[in-house]
Amino acid sequence: MDKCEDVACHKAKKGFSETVQYVQLKSSKHFKELAMKINENTQSLYGLVGSPNTYEVGRLFYLAIPPSAYAETAERIHKYLLPEHGRGWVKIVVEKPFGRDLNSAKLLNSGLLKRFDESQIYRVDHYLGKTVVKMILPFRVINSNSYSQLWNADYIDRVEIVMKEELDVVGRTQFYNENGVVRDVMQNHLTELFMLTAMQLPSSGGVNISEIHELKYDLLKKVKLPKMDKILLGQYSTYNVEWLAENKETNKITDTPTFAATTFYVDSEMWRGVPFLFMSGKKLNEKTSYVRIVLKNRKFCLNHNAEFCKDDKQIVFYIGGKFGEFIAVSKDLPLPSFRSGWKKKTSTAFKDVFGQSTDEMHLFFPVEEVESYTELIKSIIKGARHMFVPSSILYQSWQVWSSLLEVSDSTRPRIYIGKDKDPERLDFYFDTLTDGLKFVIKEPSPNQTTST
Repeated sequence: MDKCEDVACHKAKKGFSETVQYVQLKSSKHFKELAMKINENTQSLYGLVGSPNTYEVGRLFYLAIPPSAYAETAERIHKYLLPEHGRGWVKIVVEKPFGRDLNSAKLLNSGLLKRFDESQIYRVDHYLGKTVVKMILPFRVINSNSYSQLWNADYIDRVEIVMKEELDVVGRTQFYNENGVVRDVMQNHLTELFMLTAMQLPSSGGVNISEIHELKYDLLKKVKLPKMDKILLGQYSTYNVEWLAENKETNKITDTPTFAATTFYVDSEMWRGVPFLFMSGKKLNEKTSYVRIVLKNRKFCLNHNAEFCKDDKQIVFYIGGKFGEFIAVSKDLPLPSFRSGWKKKTSTAFKDVFGQSTDEMHLFFPVEEVESYTELIKSIIKGARHMFVPSSILYQSWQVWSSLLEVSDSTRPRIYIGKDKDPERLDFYFDTLTDGLKFVIKEPSPNQTTST
């Protein structure tokens, strides 16, 4: 439950918390004891276990443990904790990081697949449970008549997929040092946003889970693998101080990136030549995440300062930040339709969206913002597998990012102070000659000296 604002909610929450039990699970003995405890609980709660008319619905195992323990835990669950009467489902839930690369992801997966089918494994990417993210594909399906003709390289200039964070990594440097920003959010969260935005629309209208997975996979297969020099990397200046303070057994500094930006291109008629910009970083000037679709400006003016010539066509899926969650569409574009649960607002606390006045945009807000994990737990129980990551997409995503990870693991990042101290250090632009990105401020060459 996200919030409790009435007596009924507090009563329900109290009733739930009173049913929660804690047990230790470190050895096979502990798993045996848990199995006995579950059997005692089901018998005392239902009293009819074993009756043909009453049976256990299922068991959900959420493995909030290090990935290195997945295989052994799956083995013990299979040996000791399956429903005795064989009529209940079993679902294994795991979270990122699911591997560090393609080979390690396959190794982790093999440990789970020895005992459980792919259909029983739910790989969580909590971004898929966010309110706005859940609306990206339905927005496209619901508005396909008016937007499909615009959703392609003829009309779209670029797509920006961004996740900015204000926080540093104090308290979790050991985890972060093993992963860095590319593995932490770009290979998973941002890639999921990319797929929802760029995949072909499902012929089923989005109700066939297998078709959705197949279309996502097909899109990843068409990604032109970025060249190894097409990624920008940065590290905030106090990162190594924090790393050494929390890991006293080492005195080696690290080049782990806390900022990265790169572009993807898709080898298809639909997206030929359209750059998909991925950017994420820690200790930046704000906390925000969004997908921004910028349409081409086909206007020409003798007076380039004219109001008419503004770059004013955009669709923004604003996933989170200081202004909450919303979807914004320029009024020059068709007025979109929405499913129930969304409302249009004409007055907001903010006055512009990426430089465009809110007076020039249609703004839609969710009636209720549901916490992403609440939504995902419901989806696991319902078996809504489109909200989770199948092994085929997991593998192909690692394949796409593999060349950039080689660069990320071997390149010295640009140092930046972070927050509002030196934002220009991370400013970059599209280099049309190379289809890549370049920092606006160049680093001095090693042999360059400063005269006094």
